[in-house]
Amino acid sequence: MPRFSLFIIALSAAVLAGCSSIEVEPGSEPSQQLTETPSRAVASCVSTKPLSAQDSFENLEFKCEQLDSTSTLSELIDAGWRLESVNVGKQSNLNGVISMPITITIRKLF
Repeated sequence: MPRFSLFIIALSAAVLAGCSSIEVEPGSEPSQQLTETPSRAVASCVSTKPLSAQDSFENLEFKCEQLDSTSTLSELIDAGWRLESVNVGKQSNLNGVISMPITITIRKLF
């Protein structure tokens, strides 16, 4: 009997979890321009600040002038873009922190 009770509890929890809604934070959705660009389009984007050891690549924002958008790589991927190339610029040393600008080329797949 205890196994059956545990099964019922687990099943109830799974059903309730499946019925819950996911809240989307304002501003977390890709911009309309990113999602509505035709497939196979190519764009070049430049990091808004240089990449350094103090920052993660995941949180680095890229300014894509052709798309009139500033987004992280994760946001670009969610909007159907894929990374085609990465160009690391000349490194600079400011107060002992080495940083370098990043330029990426992305292609719209879907």
